[in-house]
Amino acid sequence: MAYGEQLFTFDFASAASKASQVAEVRGYQFASILAPAFGTNFGTTSVGIKLEGGYTSTTGQLAAVRAMGVYSGGSGILEWEVPNSTGDYVTGDVPIWGLTHVRVVANTAATDGASGFIIRAYNDK
Repeated sequence: MAYGEQLFTFDFASAASKASQVAEVRGYQFASILAPAFGTNFGTTSVGIKLEGGYTSTTGQLAAVRAMGVYSGGSGILEWEVPNSTGDYVTGDVPIWGLTHVRVVANTAATDGASGFIIRAYNDK
């Protein structure tokens, strides 16, 4: 198990909807994400943010992080996301148990590149 916390920074290249960096979070249980104000970096001021994770640093092997929701009909395991917003927020307690790598993903491609996203990986105390 990893101890303490670790901070990772993420940037989006122009025309990319997935961050350029992949962070190794092996041994951490949770992540929180700091998202800057989106402004015009995504061609819109309203952007949805998701987290992708997996067991390899190969970026093509990462998939949407899902968390157990209220189990009822088709709503058992839900994709974790912050729906469209203007940014300038911090999330908390995104479960990343067992994942070794994560990346930030936007539902809109960056127009001029975007930076300032931070993932804080940590464990429950």
